[in-house]
Amino acid sequence: MEQAAVTDMSGRIRHLLAQGAWQVAEAELSDALAQHPTDPELWPLQADLDLKLGRPDHAILALQQALNLTPQSAVLHSRIGRLLLEQAQPQQALHHFEAARAFAPADPGPTLALIELSLLLGERGQAMLYLREALNLSPDSALAYALLGRALELYGRWPEARDAMRQSLELDPHDESVRSHLIARALMHQDDALALHLSLTEPQQADAPGLYWRGCCHYWQGDLPEAR
Repeated sequence: MEQAAVTDMSGRIRHLLAQGAWQVAEAELSDALAQHPTDPELWPLQADLDLKLGRPDHAILALQQALNLTPQSAVLHSRIGRLLLEQAQPQQALHHFEAARAFAPADPGPTLALIELSLLLGERGQAMLYLREALNLSPDSALAYALLGRALELYGRWPEARDAMRQSLELDPHDESVRSHLIARALMHQDDALALHLSLTEPQQADAPGLYWRGCCHYWQGDLPEAR
């Protein structure tokens, strides 16, 4: 009966958050937590509210409260890790992503986060180890191939990096960040044909980024009329 009441309260609070009724949600959540302080379902909602109100530090504390109640939750570890990373606390984030990976070994998400974090920390060898694991878990992950490309770039292995990023685009042709990065790197490596091909490839060829990169390619090739 008590759990049913908590579920009802949680549902109402989620609805209030979705409607942007922050003050009402905050009041109801405060009452709910006063009545059920050990219910792990409520603390993540407090974190959601804190984030909506621009209080990331409070959100981390709320998620920590939930984690104290369910210490083996990979989802909570991942959420805390992501928030810590956004708050420029990579070492603390590392601990939580490693825990998430340990508690959910079949989920590629924590491993992908560890790859990003390893690259951020300049630990390219560790990133490569995580990449092998991520690609075994999710061989069709566009993000994994994009990260593989970044890691290979750090080793100075441009042809392999290029192929990895192209594979990422084949899996997710709408990822403009990967496309833009690959075009920029292709131009830097004087791989003009690849850069021009990418700038002309659907679905980006007619939008602003596509036109921008197409102009860059023509400029680098010395074709100023086309660049204009």
